[in-house]
Amino acid sequence: MKSGLLIIVLHYRNPPANGDTVGYEYDTADRQTAVNHNGEKRYSFDYDPNGNVTEETDEANGETTAFSYDDNNRLEKMSEPNSNETLFSYDGNDQVTKQEITAGSDSFSQAFLYNRLSQLTRIQEDGEDRAHYTYDEADRVAARKNGDGTTAREDDPFPL
Repeated sequence: MKSGLLIIVLHYRNPPANGDTVGYEYDTADRQTAVNHNGEKRYSFDYDPNGNVTEETDEANGETTAFSYDDNNRLEKMSEPNSNETLFSYDGNDQVTKQEITAGSDSFSQAFLYNRLSQLTRIQEDGEDRAHYTYDEADRVAARKNGDGTTAREDDPFPL
C-alpha cells in the first residue's frame, strides 16, 4: 500500500447474468467514483487530496465505510457502518505489522511478522500462531503451515 491508494474489491452475491451491465464512473483525476449495475449507482467513493479513498458508500442501503490515513498515506483506520473498527500499524518498510479489530463488544488483534527480505513469515491472532510461511530460492511461497504445525492446502497459500 505504499502508494496510499486503497484497492476496493467488490463482491456481488449474484454475479451479473447475461444482459446485465456493470459500469464505472471516474472523476477528472481518473479516480473511480462509482460502480453502477444496470444503470443504477451501487457504490460510490470519496477521496482526500492525496488520492486516498476516505468513504465507500453502499448506495442500496446508504451505509458508509470510512477510511483514514496517517501522514505517510498508509491506511490507519477503517470504520464500518455496523460500528466495527480496524486499526492498522506498520513497520519502517510500510508493511502492516498489526491489525486491531473491534466488532461490537468483541475485539482481537492480528500480528504479521516478516523476515529480513520483507517476506511474511508468520501470522498471529491474539498472540497465538495461526500460520507460518516458508519461501523457496525464487522468493515464492514454498509452504504454509497452520498454527498447530499441520500443512495447509498447497494450492491456496494465503487462506485465512
